[in-house]
Amino acid sequence: MTTLKKNSTRIIPAILLFFFSSLTLTNAYVFRVLGVSGKVKVMNGNSETSLKAGNQLVSGQTLIIESGYCGLLHTRGKTLELKSPGKYSIEDLDKKVGSSANVKVKVSDKYFDYIMGQLSKKDAEDVEKSVRKYMEVPGAVQRGSESTDGFAYAKVHAFPKNEVLPSVYRLTWEPVQGINSYTVKLTNRFDEIIFSKEVGATSLDLDFGKIPASGPDSYTLVVAYPGTDASKNHEYEFKVNSSAMVELLPDEGSANWILNGIMCEEKNLYLDALKYYELAANAEPEVTSYQDAMKNLRLKFGRK
Repeated sequence: MTTLKKNSTRIIPAILLFFFSSLTLTNAYVFRVLGVSGKVKVMNGNSETSLKAGNQLVSGQTLIIESGYCGLLHTRGKTLELKSPGKYSIEDLDKKVGSSANVKVKVSDKYFDYIMGQLSKKDAEDVEKSVRKYMEVPGAVQRGSESTDGFAYAKVHAFPKNEVLPSVYRLTWEPVQGINSYTVKLTNRFDEIIFSKEVGATSLDLDFGKIPASGPDSYTLVVAYPGTDASKNHEYEFKVNSSAMVELLPDEGSANWILNGIMCEEKNLYLDALKYYELAANAEPEVTSYQDAMKNLRLKFGRK
């Protein structure tokens, strides 16, 4: 009797575990919606509802595109873009992804919902805290002395402290009335100028992978112009993170770009995130979620 009781107590939990695991697998979503434009619906049984960014799609549902665009993210990290009118079963789309999906490409559900504007107010505020540490000092890095060389510094569209990859970035700044020429300067931790270039525009492509480094790859950037108002100094710290673990999708396409942007933003690589958001938003100007991701991050940088 004792043996039977022991066996039964092992068998029953096993059955329950299998049962609940089956329910979990059945109810688990297959895709999440990255962006939608036009007339796109999802059919669940006999009911149809309009599809929105952030929605989850499960087996048994059918995607209906009358006109427009739909960008999807598979649970394995593969994106799909659907632009042709028609009916698409989630099972068929799942098979289309198949084993080619890159399981290394991951973004947390919490951060995904944050970008899609679906987090609760409290959770969204928690995520914002990690962003504010890069924004908390207006005017950026504070030096020990004011400018005495007759130059003021323009406001760059960046955070006071920035993490970047060893690659090329297009830096932009606010135009100053009456100024047609700016000097971009980069100094190391010893205040030695390691890069200086005069430009007649309000942007410059800077390759952080080719900047000579002595010690930690941390630099201070200013965009200088003739002026005497030292209170307008704006200095920005750029730390090159060569070991940032971000598995970016290499293929072009707005769905891949928006996903790359989300992954970069989650890793505090905000300039990279903005670059990918802008690519996605420009490629699909009718997709609200892509536009919102770009605009929201631009606003944090002080851009319109």
